[in-house]
Amino acid sequence: ATLQLFGATSVTELTAIGPWDLSPSQQPDGRLSRDKAQEMISIAMREGLHLFEWEYKQPDGQTFASEVQLIRMELGKEAFLLTTVQDISERKKLENKIRESRQLLRKEIRESRQLMRELAKRNELLREDERKYIAREVHDELGQILTALRMDITWINLSFGEQNEELVSKTQRMNALLDQASRAVHNIVSNLRPTALDIGLVPAIGWLCNEFSAHTGRNCVLHTVEKHIDLDEDRSVAIFRIVQELLTNVARHAAANNVEIHLSRQAGDLHVQVRDDGKGFDTEATTINESFGLLGIRERTLALEGYVKVLSTPGHGTSVTIVVPTEQSQDQS
Repeated sequence: ATLQLFGATSVTELTAIGPWDLSPSQQPDGRLSRDKAQEMISIAMREGLHLFEWEYKQPDGQTFASEVQLIRMELGKEAFLLTTVQDISERKKLENKIRESRQLLRKEIRESRQLMRELAKRNELLREDERKYIAREVHDELGQILTALRMDITWINLSFGEQNEELVSKTQRMNALLDQASRAVHNIVSNLRPTALDIGLVPAIGWLCNEFSAHTGRNCVLHTVEKHIDLDEDRSVAIFRIVQELLTNVARHAAANNVEIHLSRQAGDLHVQVRDDGKGFDTEATTINESFGLLGIRERTLALEGYVKVLSTPGHGTSVTIVVPTEQSQDQS
C-alpha cells in the first residue's frame, strides 16, 4: 500500500530518494519542502523522536496530508530513522468542515446580533414616534379644551360673579382645578417628548436628576466634566430615556436615600452610571431583567450597539453602567 501510495515499484526505489522528492515544492506553511524536511530530520536525530504533519505528492500530482513520526534508531555504530507515515486526509477534511461550520456559525451569530440591533433600534424609533404623536395630540387637543373651559369660566365670573358670591367661589375652585390639569398636561407631554433635550443632553440629564429629587425627596447628584456631548437626536433621546428609566427603577425598587449619576466620555464611548445606596439584590440568584426592570434598558442599549453592566450586593446598593458609542457605526447607518 505504501509503494502504491507513492508510486514506487520497490522498497529500494522508495528509500533511495529523499522525502522532498515525494512532496510538492512547498509545504502549506510556504516553506520549501527540501529545507523543512532537512530540519525535521535534524530534530529527530537530535531529540530521538519527532512527530509532525507533512504534505506528500502522489504520482498523479494530487497532494495528501499526512502525520509523520520519525524515531531515531541505532544499529551498532550506525544511526538511522524509522519513519511512519499515516494518511490523515479524511481527518483534515473533517477539520476543515468543522472550521467552515464554525466560521459560518460565527457569521450567522454576527448577522443575528446585527438584526437584533436593527430591530431594537426600529422598535425604539417607533415607540418614540408614537410618544411624539400622543404628546402633540394631548398638547393641542386637551390644551385647547382647557383653554376654552378657562375662557368660559372667566365669562361666567364676569357675567354673574357680582350677583353670586358662591358662584365666584365655585369658579375659583374650577380655575384651580384647571391649573392642576394644565400642569398635569405639561408633565405628561414632557414625559412623552423630552423637551429638556432642546438645551442639550448634559443639562437634560441634570434636569432629570433635579426632577427625581423634587418628586421623591431623595438626593440626586450629577457628576460630570462634560458640558456638551455631540450626539444625533435619536441617540440623545435614547440615552435620555435610559437614564429616565434607571431613575424610575431606583424610585420603585431601590429604597435608596442617595443617587449619583456619573457621565463621561472615554475612547469614543459614552459612559453613563447610575449608582444608589439602596437595598440592592443578589445578581447571581435573581434574573436581573426581571428584578430591576432592566429589559427595556438593555433593548435601548442594544439598539445603540452598546452594553449594560450591573453590579449589586444585598444591603449595599446597585450600580448600573451603560456604555455606548458616541457615533453610529457604518452598518447601522
